[in-house]
Amino acid sequence: MKPTLTLIAILSLACFLILAAEAQTQVAGPASARGYAVFANSYLERGNQHTLPSAGELDRPLELFAAPGDFEPATFAIRPDRDLRAVAVTVEGDLAGPAGGTIPAGNVTIRTVERMKRWLSAAEYEPVECFLPRTGPRDLPASRTQRYWLTVHVPPKAAPGVYEGRVRIAPAGAEPYLLPLRVEVPPIRLAPPEGMNYFMYFRLRDFAPELRTERFYLLCMEDMRDHGMTTNTLYAYPSGPGWLDLNRDNNDEMPMRRQIELMRQSGLLAPWSQVPWIGAECYGPDLWKLVQETAKRETWTEILFYFVDEPCEGRYERVDACMAQVAEFRKQHPGLTFRTTTAGAANPEVSRYYDVWIGAGEAEIARARAEGKTAWDYDCGLAPVDAHTDRYYFGLWAWKSGIGGVSHWAYYDAGIMNRFDVQAPWRNSPECLTEYTHNFNFVYPTPDELIPSIGWEAVREGIDDYRYLHTLQKTVETARGAGAKEETLRPAVALLEEVNRRIRSESRGEARGHAAAVSQGARDFERRPPQPEWTPAEYERLRRRVAEQIAGLNRAGFVYQPAWEPPTARTAHPAGPSFPAAGAAAAADPAESLWEACDDLGKTNPLYGQLCWRPKAFENEFIGKLEVSAQEKVEGTGSVHWVVTRADVEERRKKTPEFSDLKMHYLYGRDWSAYTELRFNVKCESPRHPPVYVMLMGAKYPYRQILAENEVTQGWKEIRWDLKTADVGRSEQWGMIMNYLRFFAGATEFGLDLYIDNLRLVGPAPQDATGTGGR
Repeated sequence: MKPTLTLIAILSLACFLILAAEAQTQVAGPASARGYAVFANSYLERGNQHTLPSAGELDRPLELFAAPGDFEPATFAIRPDRDLRAVAVTVEGDLAGPAGGTIPAGNVTIRTVERMKRWLSAAEYEPVECFLPRTGPRDLPASRTQRYWLTVHVPPKAAPGVYEGRVRIAPAGAEPYLLPLRVEVPPIRLAPPEGMNYFMYFRLRDFAPELRTERFYLLCMEDMRDHGMTTNTLYAYPSGPGWLDLNRDNNDEMPMRRQIELMRQSGLLAPWSQVPWIGAECYGPDLWKLVQETAKRETWTEILFYFVDEPCEGRYERVDACMAQVAEFRKQHPGLTFRTTTAGAANPEVSRYYDVWIGAGEAEIARARAEGKTAWDYDCGLAPVDAHTDRYYFGLWAWKSGIGGVSHWAYYDAGIMNRFDVQAPWRNSPECLTEYTHNFNFVYPTPDELIPSIGWEAVREGIDDYRYLHTLQKTVETARGAGAKEETLRPAVALLEEVNRRIRSESRGEARGHAAAVSQGARDFERRPPQPEWTPAEYERLRRRVAEQIAGLNRAGFVYQPAWEPPTARTAHPAGPSFPAAGAAAAADPAESLWEACDDLGKTNPLYGQLCWRPKAFENEFIGKLEVSAQEKVEGTGSVHWVVTRADVEERRKKTPEFSDLKMHYLYGRDWSAYTELRFNVKCESPRHPPVYVMLMGAKYPYRQILAENEVTQGWKEIRWDLKTADVGRSEQWGMIMNYLRFFAGATEFGLDLYIDNLRLVGPAPQDATGTGGR
């Protein structure tokens, strides 16, 4: 055996030397002169500190293809020849597009790809790329590759065309490098994933106690929404000795009613979605009836009653007992919708009891259809490092299978394991990302940001693949309904048929089974791609081909108009770092912009918490015209211009003689109590107008004058409002967090001509730095 091992070692060393020589050849020239190489690679391909550029990757521009409103990632890496100090990576200005359009620099987020320690034993670990925090300038040691993750959020109203910019890589004491960045926006709009329940298992009590606030819960819901989720799990325990109350909880969770309110406020819940209530089995008919009646009265999304998680041998009697109660309940309350679910419901021993089967492979999906059941699936054994499987599962597999729900365990389950395979406590620290093994945490929580994993970002990409195919399918159906000739539809239909033929959806189960047969660790971390032939280039080609077919049908006059569109996506803190760079001081005046969707004037939504202007929801109060002014602005795409004429006032008084005030609303609906100040800018150059006020619709409805009568601002005037004196928080009258603004003025003969821009929160206050200051 020794000679064989020696020969293998010699051959391995030879291969390494050949690869190293090739790498040196590739980075020769300008890269060597700089002292570092820059190369673009795909996030679907795993990398580490030893990754070297392959042919064609060195100094290649970052090229993305993304529909309006989408988030699209790209990765690039830096390979230093020598130690580099304080390497700063930033986007250099806005991306310039057609007809003067831009993608603002603030819509481009750059994160580092951090390697966590996957502990194989108490003494041995493997470094695995996992989490994507924001950091400041950092030192990069020689001969160690550092990957970066860039995400572009294309504005919802971006014009089609190519947008160009540059990423600046600037080490201290070394030549900077400008990496070209190009984003191609096709002339299409993607439909939401209608009918699909995308979700992550989410349990609040898994988070540290200081994170269990309404502010943090809403942050999580918004993050899920921005990653394509359409529903969520509901862990709630609204009963105790002698009480049933949906406004209380008995197990360290948030009250049921409040969770539903916050899900709705965030815009997470789609109209077709169902919310699995995990905890229903703990209670009986009295509480079930209260939940159902409340859901019906308050028009909640349908609640699925989750009974006996993963039923197996030893739990069947418990299932039988629960379902006997369910059968009796249905007899007594035939008017109440009551559907049951659980993970593992496809088990033939109990599947007759369940209406929605969570956990269904190919055979179970077919059986569910035959038995009139609904099939969903979840993956409870995929590490948050496997981008390829995540994208395939939530996208191509979900599309081909025709399943009604797809999910993961888990958004965050506190599974932070040390070298001894013992759970470690959560710490708001970068070391927590790198020193421990995260088996199922697709997101790492901090008080102000949810740090994504590679897998979590890939989930969104899979959902976007689904949306491309779904939009094409719906566009074909729209064209057929409008009488389009089959020859017009033939290329689009042929493409859909080709894609379905190429997706071998059983391959996901085969890959999972193969890995599980090796070891539990392999099942979690080392699954092979379900269909390796779906390379990064193939995914890219698929989207372009689908977009071309959608655009072609659109040009022919056939456009699919979905009945519902998700709220304009936004990031909660688009500028701030996850963790400050080593030795760097935190920003003294952090600010959260509330302005990203203020120009989306056509949106109306009856739920608090939607980031949009909402004049149409108050027809009896709003008067005048709102428009976006791209010329008058402080930052971003433009200001909101509110114009009220004398004729507007006279016309309203004919209909409503008692009419006296001009009113316009800006909604936000989150707890602002952790912030120190509210700021915005106004501009009014009309010489005659009434005094203008702003009211904070929160706890006590304070208001203040922002413009005196006939005041001319002579440019932009900044308004600052100290929130610590404004009584923000829960409204006693309405029993909820409101915190939205009402701009108003007297309805005089002068009318009003007012610009508003740059609305933002400043803080948090020092005592609220952990995010626990919400009331």
